[in-house]
Amino acid sequence: KNSDIYTATSKAEGREYITFSLGPSAGKAFPIGTYEVVLKIEDTEQARLKFGVVERDSIPGPFVSEAITFAYADEAKAKINVTGIFPASINEIGLSARAYNVPPATELIVRWMLTRSEDAIYADYLLKEDKAVIEGTTPVIALLKRGENDLPKGDYAVKIIMNGKEMVALPFRVK
Repeated sequence: KNSDIYTATSKAEGREYITFSLGPSAGKAFPIGTYEVVLKIEDTEQARLKFGVVERDSIPGPFVSEAITFAYADEAKAKINVTGIFPASINEIGLSARAYNVPPATELIVRWMLTRSEDAIYADYLLKEDKAVIEGTTPVIALLKRGENDLPKGDYAVKIIMNGKEMVALPFRVK
């Protein structure tokens, strides 16, 4: 109780990101309880982050949050415009979301659907499906790229599915 279990040191100059991770020894788990990480710079406390280790069954999830559709705002793909309406001539439409508390070996499917074309020729048409195996808390990023022709005008949805269960259906429109 109230003892240091790990101390890490690092040197940085100016503005820099510092990352580290803490994990149990191989084949072991952290004891259930409350922990805290204390960040000090030159022995002066800068931040204190508390976290808990609990039984797996008490963790809610999995769930998906922060889902958005976007278009890149520049050629370098450094900036995005968050939007739900896209021109038919767009080169690619992006999805960004975050999956939380995902059990190991979970199948993730991102399904891009044309739910109804403006001319009523297409309905519930699968455009693309991306698959991955994920776990933990992780970003979900996917892109729908236009082919040689413009995208059909109409209503679309991008769906995030985990182990066969639809978690999110995010509608968007192409004009």
